[in-house]
Amino acid sequence: MCLLALCAVVSCVGLASHGLTNWQEAMRALVARTMGLGVDGAPGGPAEWIVPTINGEPYLAKPPMIYWCQLGLARIRAAVGGDGVPTLFDLRLTVALAGTLGVLATYAVARRLFGATPHERALVPATASTRDAFASHVAWWSSLFLATGFLYVRSSRTGELDILLAPATAVAIGAIFAAWRRHEDGGRTHWAALAVAGLAVAAAALTKGPPGVVTIFLAAYGGIALAIASALRDDRAGSPRGALVGGVLCAFALVVPALLNIEKPSDVLGVVILGGFGWMMGAALAPLATAAGVSRLFRAYARTHPIGMALIAFGAVYAWSLSVSTRVGSDALARAASTESDANVVLFSPESILENLGAASYAVGLGSFLAALGLWWVAKKRPQATRDGPANLGGGGAGVFFLLAWIGLGLLAFSVLGKGVARYMTPLWPGIAILGGLFFSTALGSTADRAFGTRLRVAGLSIVTLLAIGQGAWYGVARERVYAHRHPRALIEELLARSPARPPLVLDFWTPALDSYAGVHIQPVEDVGPWERVAGVRPWSLSELRAELVGSEGSRLMLIRATPHPRTIQVPPMDRLRGAGFTVEPVPMDSRFVIDNNRTSVMVVRVGLPLTHGRKDVQDP
Repeated sequence: MCLLALCAVVSCVGLASHGLTNWQEAMRALVARTMGLGVDGAPGGPAEWIVPTINGEPYLAKPPMIYWCQLGLARIRAAVGGDGVPTLFDLRLTVALAGTLGVLATYAVARRLFGATPHERALVPATASTRDAFASHVAWWSSLFLATGFLYVRSSRTGELDILLAPATAVAIGAIFAAWRRHEDGGRTHWAALAVAGLAVAAAALTKGPPGVVTIFLAAYGGIALAIASALRDDRAGSPRGALVGGVLCAFALVVPALLNIEKPSDVLGVVILGGFGWMMGAALAPLATAAGVSRLFRAYARTHPIGMALIAFGAVYAWSLSVSTRVGSDALARAASTESDANVVLFSPESILENLGAASYAVGLGSFLAALGLWWVAKKRPQATRDGPANLGGGGAGVFFLLAWIGLGLLAFSVLGKGVARYMTPLWPGIAILGGLFFSTALGSTADRAFGTRLRVAGLSIVTLLAIGQGAWYGVARERVYAHRHPRALIEELLARSPARPPLVLDFWTPALDSYAGVHIQPVEDVGPWERVAGVRPWSLSELRAELVGSEGSRLMLIRATPHPRTIQVPPMDRLRGAGFTVEPVPMDSRFVIDNNRTSVMVVRVGLPLTHGRKDVQDP
């Protein structure tokens, strides 16, 4: 209940107080609204559950899980008087619930990673009781750190889909760990745990496709490999030469392609860090390159079924893709997949590892700081997967290897394959929080000075409380008061009040927030900015604008930049319109709207044609 209350304060206060500022969030809101209106395009009709669309055109950039969540919540509200069409409230409630579930899942997984197994409880109940008590402390602090982490809270307050991966990833990793521990204890395949893992894997795949399950496979099956390699090293199954060769090979495989992408001096540091990651990974996994290593790894994987999990992920996405293909054809899916790959996959960028490390250093707040200390502490203690007593890393060497794989391999994968976007790493934040909680709980348990231990607890709780209150107040109340001008809600409402039958046009920019608030498509005109092609959004040329004004026999309100886009022709938009033969009159407005990350103001003008073009002297009311 305490965790639920904490998440309510941090994630649920003033859910929809702040408008749609973020592009990704506005896109999720717009697509869900379009699906809620369905094929009839009117509230109350049958929703479209299979094909996400914008303005009648399929928008297949991501699988539909986040849209399903919004549609489900909207349908629940419809039972008590709503129209069944998703709103900003449904989107924000979706991510708030996902963030809360991620915190609860982190608590459960931390207890699983560092608690006693049923086999241990039967054989050594006293030791198992001590381990369970310690695991409860780890779970408690881990959850507190995650619930108040800076980037985690931001994801729980912003309608981006990555937060949905946090609970799915944590549940899947915890379930696969449970299945592996059953195998290590000599039991049979833990089908119940694998079923839970399969459901979580399917949910992650339907949230973000293949990238959504990368962290699960690296953390769970990489953790198994690291634990087995450690046990073999303890049994002298590996050799120093093997560790040297493995480290060199892995470092070489990462450094060489990264060297080809160096563009500035700071990239050299990124290459060095990638090389260090490769060295540690190769050296740690080297004992697996033996007959004993291959045998143990094969048996472990045979009981935890990585191929089966991969088939579940593939099958979930394939089933949805097949349903979409029968409706809109396979070409649309292929184009969407190609566009997403081109936009998000950047191989071996040295800058990515620096960006990702920077984000990880503060993402989980106090937990990130303690996790950094925890990495030093783990390196010093050198955990052993075969000795899980309370004296060995606080009672759970095997769990530590899953954390190392969760954080280390996940960070490496996002750095080697991605472009250094912090929100992509949201599935890693629970692992960082657990490592921070593990270190803090061990520090509390190892101090002999009770007064000092009490002060540490009070300091930790005080920081967490301040972070919770501060972030809850910021996202729930203060952000809207400070940054109300960064979303177009007030401006669109004022414009529609002036001209309800004829929505405004927009020049040189477009954001899905405009359509979301207007309830209709806001047509962009001659967008010379560098934004990418969006399904269902095709800018008009100035010739098409002229034809529209002639056909409508009047002028139109238009949103334009106050200054040119910094990466386009340096002619003010108003001068460009006048130079093209249009009449342009500024329209005073009470509301403000600022774009380009709070750098460029948006003006409202009335655009028309001179009387010599055959325009009647008719204007919008």
